[in-house]
Amino acid sequence: MNEYEVMYMIKQNIEKEISKNKLFKLSVEEATLTVLQKVGVLYRVNHTAPLENIQEYLKKIVKTNKTQINESSFFQESVKWIFRWCTQYCGESSLIDKKEVLADDIYDLMGIAYSYDNFFKMWDLHRVKKIKYSKKANKITFDYKNEDVYRAHVLYDSFIREINYKKQIKELNSFEVNQDNIIEIMNHAHQMDFNCSFNIWFEGFTLEDYKFFSTAITEIFMHTMLSNMNRNNYIINPGSEGILCLQREEWINQLSVKSKLNYETVDNIIKFFTYDFSSHSSDISLSYFVPHSNNYLLVSEAVFSLSRPEVNAMRLLAKKSSVNYDRAQNNFENEEISFIKEKLNSKYLMTDNIDKSKKFRPGMDLLVYDKENNHLQVIELKFKIPIESTWDIIQLDKMLDKAYSQIEEAKQYTKINLSSILNEYFGEPYEHITPSKIDFFILTNYSVGTGIGVSLPTPILLIDHYIEVMKNIDGMEQVRTILNQKDKMLPGKQNKRYSRFSLLGNKILIPEYSIKI
Repeated sequence: MNEYEVMYMIKQNIEKEISKNKLFKLSVEEATLTVLQKVGVLYRVNHTAPLENIQEYLKKIVKTNKTQINESSFFQESVKWIFRWCTQYCGESSLIDKKEVLADDIYDLMGIAYSYDNFFKMWDLHRVKKIKYSKKANKITFDYKNEDVYRAHVLYDSFIREINYKKQIKELNSFEVNQDNIIEIMNHAHQMDFNCSFNIWFEGFTLEDYKFFSTAITEIFMHTMLSNMNRNNYIINPGSEGILCLQREEWINQLSVKSKLNYETVDNIIKFFTYDFSSHSSDISLSYFVPHSNNYLLVSEAVFSLSRPEVNAMRLLAKKSSVNYDRAQNNFENEEISFIKEKLNSKYLMTDNIDKSKKFRPGMDLLVYDKENNHLQVIELKFKIPIESTWDIIQLDKMLDKAYSQIEEAKQYTKINLSSILNEYFGEPYEHITPSKIDFFILTNYSVGTGIGVSLPTPILLIDHYIEVMKNIDGMEQVRTILNQKDKMLPGKQNKRYSRFSLLGNKILIPEYSIKI
C-alpha cells in the first residue's frame, strides 16, 4: 500500500471502532437529544468552574497533552462529528434504553470526537499534499511541508488575531456587569461580530434581519439562565439545561415579537438554519436548529452561543453554493478598499474610481502613493470568510496562490510602464514622475494561509496589521521592512512542540507552534 492508502485504512479502522459506541444503539432522534442534554450540563458547569480545572478536565477526556484546548472549538467540533456519526450509525429505532447512556459516556465520546477532528484535518491536508507523516507501530507523527513558511504564517495569524481579540475583550470589560444589564451587555457582545458594512441577501432574508433574529435567541437564553438563578447560585436542570425546545410555530411567534421581524422572514431564517440529517456534511455549528418529533425544534446554547453569528451565516451561505454569496464576495473586496481609505492617513494618495480597463488588471486592486517620499505600494486584495475546516484552508490557499501569481503580473506591467504608472493611476500632476520605491504585496482580511507553495519572506499581510503600521510617521517604510523579514518582525522566540492525542489505540502527534516573549 502507498502512504495515502495506509492513512485511509487507519481512518477507516478508527471510524469502525467509533461506530461501536453504545450511543449509536439509540435512534437518531433519541441519540441527538441525549447528546444535547448532556452537552448543556457540561457547558453550564464550565461557566462556573475555574479555567485551570476546565482545561484539566478537557485534556483528560480528550487524552491529550495539547498546551490549551479552545473551549468553543471543543464543543462545536465534537458535537459536529457526533451528530454526523448519529446520522451514519444510528437506526430508526433504539436498541437499548436511553437511560443506559450516561453523561460520562457522552463526554468521553466528545473527547474522542475532538481527537478525531484533529486527526481528520491532518488526514485531509495529507490527501492534498500539504502534510507529510511518519509511522512507527501505532504512533503517527504529522509535519507540514515547507514548514518554515507554515510556522511563520500560523504564528503571524495567531499573533495579530490575539491583539484584535484583546481589543474586543477590553471593550466588553469597560461595562460594569450586573443582573440588571447583563442581557444588554450580552446582546452587545453578540452584535460585535456583525461588522459587514453592506447588507447580504440570503434565502428570503438579509444579514441585517439575521442580526436581529440571532440577538433575539441570545436574549431568550439569557432570560432562561437568569430564571434559574437563586440568590447568585445557579440551579442546573439536567434534561433541559442549555436547550431551547419549542414547536416551530412557537419559535416563529416568539422570535417575531422579540426581533420585530415579520412571520415570513423568521420562517425563512429558521428554514435556512435547520439541520439536515440526510446530509453527511451537515454542520450543527452552522445549522443549529435540530428537528425533533411533533414538529419541535431544538437549539443548543453551547453550540449557538459559542459560534460567530455573522461568520457562520456566511459560511453556510458559501457551503450552499449560493449565487448570493458570489455577489457578496465582489462587494467584500470593495469594502476592504473603503475600510483602508477610511483608516489611512490623508497624506497617502489612493486610487479611486478606477476605470474598467485598469480595474481588472491582475495584482493592482489598490495603489497607495506617498508623495513626500515618492514611495508606491501596488496591492492585490483578497477577502475570505474565517476558516474553520480543511475545505476552507484548501480554498483559501487556492485563492492566495492565484494572488501570488497576480502580483508577479503586476510587477511585469509596472516594470514596462514605470515612467507612466503614476500618471496612469493618479492623473496628469504625476506625469513624468517615476516612483523611487515600489512594493508589491497582498492584503487579506483573516488569514495569510499555509504558504506551503511559496518561500520566505512572503509578500502578504493582514489588513488590520497593515493599517496599524501605516498610521506611523514612516508607515510605508515600516511595511516594506516587515515584508522583507522572514518572520514579519514577530516578537519573541518561536517554539515547536507536538500535541499528542490518544485515539482508540493510535498515538497521533501534531505540531504545535508558539511564541515565547
